[in-house]
Amino acid sequence: MNVRFFSMAALMACAPAFMSCSDDDEEGNGNPPSTTTAKPTVEYGLTIADDVLALADVVVTYWNKSGAQETDTLKQTEWEYTFEPTASQQIGFSYATSPKQNFDELIVDSVLYHLGCGYSYYWRLSAPVNTYKGHSSNGNELSIPGSKVKDYFSENSMNRIFSATYNKESNSFTEWEIQSLNN
Repeated sequence: MNVRFFSMAALMACAPAFMSCSDDDEEGNGNPPSTTTAKPTVEYGLTIADDVLALADVVVTYWNKSGAQETDTLKQTEWEYTFEPTASQQIGFSYATSPKQNFDELIVDSVLYHLGCGYSYYWRLSAPVNTYKGHSSNGNELSIPGSKVKDYFSENSMNRIFSATYNKESNSFTEWEIQSLNN
């Protein structure tokens, strides 16, 4: 019994040496400080109503992972692009609609056309905690008579630019700026 008692007493006396206090680390939760650098990611997306794609050319211009601008003419109602920037650069995208060349052959004045789009733009820093900044819109769809659709496209009512900047040195992004391309 004396051996057990003295062993237990010795263990209790040494226990504080094995314990850590929050002053030993930066995070204060008993875990060593994180040395992981947050990984930057950029996401863009656009969804166009079927009638828009049928009546108009939709051109998306965006900054890619190399920091260069690229242009896509949409052939489908959905478009998206995701990348991880590796250098300081401009990020963002814009989209513009214009009536197709054969618009007058396609349009029927007495028909209601459903025009609209949804978009999303985000930047994210992941690790140790995810930080998101951006916006997603389900879009708003308008029903416009065929006789007014060309005017709607001419006013550039749907066209937008979304932009921000990534700084590699500080591993940070600026706030998003949104501009309408209305006439």
